[in-house]
Amino acid sequence: MCIEKDGFIKIENFLTKDFVSSVKSDVEQFRFSMNKNQMSGVHYTTQYFFPHLMTVSKSFVDFLTSSFIVEFLKIYFKKKCRLKSLRYYETFGKHHMQWHTDNKTSEGFAKIPGLIFIFYCADVIDGEFQYIKGSHLWSSIKGVSDYSDQWVQDNCANNVESFCGDAGTLIIYNSYGIHRAKPVEESKFVRKSVFFQVDSKVDDGEPLLINPSLFNPSFFSDSWSQAFLGIGQESNYLSFPQSGPHTLPYKELINFSLQILKSVPKRFIKALLPKKYKLVKRSLNKVEL
Repeated sequence: MCIEKDGFIKIENFLTKDFVSSVKSDVEQFRFSMNKNQMSGVHYTTQYFFPHLMTVSKSFVDFLTSSFIVEFLKIYFKKKCRLKSLRYYETFGKHHMQWHTDNKTSEGFAKIPGLIFIFYCADVIDGEFQYIKGSHLWSSIKGVSDYSDQWVQDNCANNVESFCGDAGTLIIYNSYGIHRAKPVEESKFVRKSVFFQVDSKVDDGEPLLINPSLFNPSFFSDSWSQAFLGIGQESNYLSFPQSGPHTLPYKELINFSLQILKSVPKRFIKALLPKKYKLVKRSLNKVEL
């Protein structure tokens, strides 16, 4: 496997079970909350995202700033590059992901060289990452980012590579390549992964939050590292995903509503009572006296 020729490389069990467990544990502490002054993930229908790993996970920050990642990027990009987006995410059953490339912008297919890093946080035997081998070599010629299942079946079926693997498996691929997560109909299915994208456009990206205490101070000491984290640069890209109350699954919406009802103070309930009811209750209290 070769990134230049095939568009990807896969390294089985590259990360340890302890590392993966640590990252998942860091996410779970801040998984989902409302009106708490802390980090939180979001639900987007049949997926869950936590984009703030650089604020809560020392294990992930150590990996992101490791000599392996830094040297790999310096060799591949030759010049400076930028961490464009980042997220821990979970994909649930019945989610259907369209075949796509990862260099799509509001203006369409963007010719910005980039790499994506994905590592599995749980063993993946179904619903795995899939990539059309060699598609990074011609997708820029077509200038299209989204492809239908039927088009792939008719034109690229023999070149679809599937990436099952144990927790800790690392996949690195060219962002021009056409890929997806294989659909799974089993409703209880969950695939857990971490994704981060790096490309050659250093003057803009998604707004990414960091906790400086998780970083080695020396990492900020040179211009390459500062460009990598977007220090002093624009961050005008929309955060992904664009979530809201309308993207909450019904189950999560119901569970969260019940939590709110359980925690509502009595005085808040009283404040919602009709004025007429309050006057009657006040009269009854006087009679009792």
